Amino acid sequence: MIPVNTFLLAFFVIIEKHKEFQKKGLYSFCMCLSLIGLLLMLLDVVLTNSVIYRYQADFMFALFIAAWAGILWMQEQYSGKDSHRVFQKILLTVVFLSVAVNALFWFTPFKFPMIKGNTQLYYDLYYGFNFW
Repeated sequence: MIPVNTFLLAFFVIIEKHKEFQKKGLYSFCMCLSLIGLLLMLLDVVLTNSVIYRYQADFMFALFIAAWAGILWMQEQYSGKDSHRVFQKILLTVVFLSVAVNALFWFTPFKFPMIKGNTQLYYDLYYGFNFW
């Protein structure tokens, strides 16, 4: 999950700065979301024996919300400082790379083969980009 969605690393900010998140009342909320996400991930793996891309929507939503809470906290901490522009550029690059890698995984034949999971969408995209 983390190599494909690198902005999930922001979740570790919550763990590192847990006192600041407790003051804002966000720490228990983020931890509950993370536990719900991990529990759903375990259930998906146990019940389906694999995690294919259509089952990731079950648990990734909770993890994304917790990670974005960390990102928004960092945004608040860096606002008004010289490093704010650098933080925004890094965040934009990380989100762009995450979206690009996720889009490329749809067409790989080994990890999440869209041709088996969603055949119609695969051929629509394949013939949509097959103009050369």
